[in-house]
Amino acid sequence: MMNDEWIEDIASGYRQAQVLLTAVRLGVFSKLGEHALSAEELAQRIQCSLRGTRILCDALAALGLLVKEKDAYRNTELGVRLLVDSGAESRNPMMLHNALLYERWAGLIDAVRAGGKTTPLPDRQTAADKHAFARAMAVAARETADKTAALLNLSRASKLLDVGGGPGMYALAFAGRNPQLIVSILDDAGTLAVAEENIKHAGLESRINCVAGNVLDAAITGKYDFIFISNVIHCYSSEQNRRIVNRCRAMLEPGGRLCLKDFFVEPSRTAPEWNAVFAVNMLLGTENGDCYTLDEAERWLRDAGFGRFQRVQITKRDAMIIGSMLRQEQCAAD
Repeated sequence: MMNDEWIEDIASGYRQAQVLLTAVRLGVFSKLGEHALSAEELAQRIQCSLRGTRILCDALAALGLLVKEKDAYRNTELGVRLLVDSGAESRNPMMLHNALLYERWAGLIDAVRAGGKTTPLPDRQTAADKHAFARAMAVAARETADKTAALLNLSRASKLLDVGGGPGMYALAFAGRNPQLIVSILDDAGTLAVAEENIKHAGLESRINCVAGNVLDAAITGKYDFIFISNVIHCYSSEQNRRIVNRCRAMLEPGGRLCLKDFFVEPSRTAPEWNAVFAVNMLLGTENGDCYTLDEAERWLRDAGFGRFQRVQITKRDAMIIGSMLRQEQCAAD
């Protein structure tokens, strides 16, 4: 219900976020593991003051993120699964990424005034930064990649290019479901180091290869039956995305298909809520990025010579549009 309490909840939401993100950064959940520790024992392990540790853990318990038993704290079952570093489903890389974004969002007023990113945080430059970001994206993509692969019919494709494929989660999902498929991942070298680790772990080195470069200027050789672009177009302007679509068309075999998957917004640009707020993240982090509508994406594809469009909703946040490359006579007829 929209009332004064609802307004207050939005305005004060940063408090709960910082409690969680600070606990992850300090390693509270990982140090606890599956054990219960007193505030004093935990303070020693995370190298923080006793007062600060106790107050933070009490707040975590109030939020349901820890359980307090007398003077000791322990993880919840959910915490063990998602917030301990060693957990198979650990979301900590994404939590650490969110902690960095939190600092960037503090400069939102400057970005709104300027119409684009300012300089609250430096651009990622080091290999360590790229590695951490790729690990975060792997966590974010894990579930959606499987859903996407299940919805795409790639049975007739033999060569697929995954543009901006990051840690390789989509490439792994596509290759896993389609044994005839050879996949190439295009991304920067630092990010591809994480993809190569994931590919080796899956034992798919013979069917997934990595190509370092940027889709706007990389010299890419070969032709593909299918080109997949996930969560890339929101980093660029509409004009840049038209260039990307045209470059991809030139890399497709006759009758090949191009898929744009992203956080699309409705024509009003006010829904879904998460996607509309994510557009603010693009205002903060890019020069020209935004969240686009499916109609806009279809126009880019149509103007580049694609047709027979298919729109697929994957999750509440994620959707994709697929276009098939038309022959010259079909373009003229259209």
